[in-house]
Amino acid sequence: MECFNLGYQGRSLSELCNTLSENAVKILLDVREHAWSQRPEFRRERLQNTLANYGISYFHCKIAGNPFRPRNGKRFDFKACAEKYGQHLKEVPEVLDVLEGAIKNQRSALFCYEKERNSCHRDILLKALVNRNPEIKIIDL
Repeated sequence: MECFNLGYQGRSLSELCNTLSENAVKILLDVREHAWSQRPEFRRERLQNTLANYGISYFHCKIAGNPFRPRNGKRFDFKACAEKYGQHLKEVPEVLDVLEGAIKNQRSALFCYEKERNSCHRDILLKALVNRNPEIKIIDL
């Protein structure tokens, strides 16, 4: 069972869609708390419509988003943020249920902003999924 992983930082929307298509991804699992971006092409509606043109479904999993991300003007402490997000996953275990179900049923990719997952809540999320189900193989795109 494979789960692809990618962020849109430094990518165009067409590059993202082509990468997903080349890897036969059938559903993009948006794990941002808010399906909004300063880059309009990555806002929910436009992203969803463009993905559909490639035959890729879109699912915004709001509960998988990182509610601890600092707001504008606040200092970012990834370690503290990661600890809080890990606790969030313990308090809201249905996050893993939803994502694991999608991964089992369709060729899936987890998605948010950061290019590198080790500087993103996706890393914690993906490790929790693999810990829960070691059959899941993570492939970074």
